[in-house]
Amino acid sequence: KTSLQRWQHAQQWDGGFSWWPEGPYDAYMTGYVLRGLNLAVNAGVNVPTQLHESTYECVLTNLTEPTSNPPSLATTAWLLSAVTSYPVASTTPLPAELQAVFTSVFSQREKLTASSLAHLTESAYHLKRKQELPVLLRNLENGVHSTVTAEYGVTAQWGATGQYLDGSEGAVESTAACIDVLLKVNPQHPLIAPGVAWLLLNRQSNRWTNTRETTLALLALQNYVKTR
Repeated sequence: KTSLQRWQHAQQWDGGFSWWPEGPYDAYMTGYVLRGLNLAVNAGVNVPTQLHESTYECVLTNLTEPTSNPPSLATTAWLLSAVTSYPVASTTPLPAELQAVFTSVFSQREKLTASSLAHLTESAYHLKRKQELPVLLRNLENGVHSTVTAEYGVTAQWGATGQYLDGSEGAVESTAACIDVLLKVNPQHPLIAPGVAWLLLNRQSNRWTNTRETTLALLALQNYVKTR
């Protein structure tokens, strides 16, 4: 309840959010909030309708209307996955303009990191892109790094383990994102269990490197337990 009240207080007039109070609108952060609201609704939390709908509409506008400062390719994939997983979208058709946005990002998918590719794959699933979805799954499969361990057998990891500029490029967040989308598209996919094994092996005591990584890893593991 307190978190929802903070979001309501921080929301800007157009439904968007910034990185800090009264800061400039940020597309990535607005998508981040929308994803959080989607998760809350799916978990049975009573989310204020106006807060959720206005955030959704803001992200939708950012994706489909021309702007002098369009989001980057990775941010567009992030926003697409957030807006297409909007709970109401399961019963109400998504705007046709999103199909064109998806097509544009799909045509440039070789520029995406593993986590962004996972977000695009999630969008393909929700948009029912039956031709592109198998292609994206193969792209994810081709980008995996597999290792054989004594304790867990084969492990699977996506993303960078060395230096990287953006947190979303890191192996923990990338692997969590790939596990999540594979659980949605094909819960029996052979790379899911090895991905979970890699996450468990790369904890630091009872957590991962930071709060964000820990949250995303736990969400992926929770979805794995619920699905399996």
